[in-house]
Amino acid sequence: MKNFWKINFKDIILKTISKGTTLSIIFTVLLYMAINFFFPKLVIKIFGYQHFVITSTSMHPVLQYGDIVIVKRTNVSKIQEGMIISFYQDIHFDGSQKEVITHYVHSKTIDANNKYRFKTKRYGEKVNPDSWKVLEEEVIGIYCARIPKLGKTILFFRHPLGLRIILIDIIIIYLIVLILNPPKEEPQKQSNTKKLSFQSSSK
Repeated sequence: MKNFWKINFKDIILKTISKGTTLSIIFTVLLYMAINFFFPKLVIKIFGYQHFVITSTSMHPVLQYGDIVIVKRTNVSKIQEGMIISFYQDIHFDGSQKEVITHYVHSKTIDANNKYRFKTKRYGEKVNPDSWKVLEEEVIGIYCARIPKLGKTILFFRHPLGLRIILIDIIIIYLIVLILNPPKEEPQKQSNTKKLSFQSSSK
């Protein structure tokens, strides 16, 4: 009984909580990745945050090509001039799939339907605003943080050439493993000789 009371229940509880916390983090990350892959527009509504990769130099040097930006969901009424926002926009004006753009807010207005409209611009003091108008419902959120350069890895994996290189590397590694560790052949000759010797002795 004395040894029983020496058990540190506090450590056991903390370890159990830490394991549960780790599992919940892993589950949340996997859930985020799944939703971001299949239903990207729902991510920020569910989690309140979303990440994007900068794929142009329009915001250099504030945001550089290959940076990952973290965007926070916010009420559009709180967006002010000079803030950086991410939004969906058909930049080619051809009705194709809208791309995610991250630019400064140049101006903010309210239309006749009491809806907010935003004009945006790239980085620079003497830069004209973008040709499009961002609708209230096209706004994803405001920029709150960035992870420098890490997005280049994501872009590499997204590119078909990157996938081919990875597949080729896997095949090469597999071949090297086969060369260094060839499969062992079964001792068929020994078994055959044993059979012959057994037959001769039986005769």
